[in-house]
Amino acid sequence: MAIQYIDIHTHKVSRFKNNFSIFNHRLKRFKQFIYPKSPFSFGIHPWDIKEASDINILDNIKNDSELYAIGECGFDKNINIPFSVQTDIFIKHIEMSEQFQIPLIIHSVGYFNEIMDFIKEHQPTQKWIIHGFMGHPRLANQLVEAGLILSFGKTIFDKDSKSKDSLISTPNDAFFLETDENTKIIDDIYLRAAEIKKMTVEEMQKVIFENFRRVFKSEKFNQN
Repeated sequence: MAIQYIDIHTHKVSRFKNNFSIFNHRLKRFKQFIYPKSPFSFGIHPWDIKEASDINILDNIKNDSELYAIGECGFDKNINIPFSVQTDIFIKHIEMSEQFQIPLIIHSVGYFNEIMDFIKEHQPTQKWIIHGFMGHPRLANQLVEAGLILSFGKTIFDKDSKSKDSLISTPNDAFFLETDENTKIIDDIYLRAAEIKKMTVEEMQKVIFENFRRVFKSEKFNQN
């Protein structure tokens, strides 16, 4: 299957034949185990932790060939959940990522230093991806140096965006692109990212494709 655009984190099912999207499931939608037979990720979002009575729900899908990543999961300072509770859930996701041998997609609001501490402590064999990154280039560089991958989305369109500058400073082998819940299609995000990185869309497609093949260890499709 020839792929034009890869969207590693979205809450929308792609309408385009030659696009590859990883659909992220939230716990509320997943409790009855009804989901489209298409590439997906699943985890306990920090906002859903109060409902996460049994994270072992992941055991029911571990052999699904369409499960490409664990997450999104992580930390959020804007919710009324103790950091210790968020930590317990996050560690279980780390264990699942390692057990299933697939990447971890992370939601982080205000806890980047802690995530860097976790990756140093746990030394994962699977890549961790910070989705929807919008921080300063200095933070971006620190995260990449710690071994994390950054995923950029709609904020690269903002005129005074910090994430735009972070994308410029991020090495080509350390980032992905995503739509998340944004109304923009992944094609437009590729176009803007290519402009920012001063490359053609075709070059951007090759960069993301090679990153995907390496991080997700996927041989299911090619770029020809």
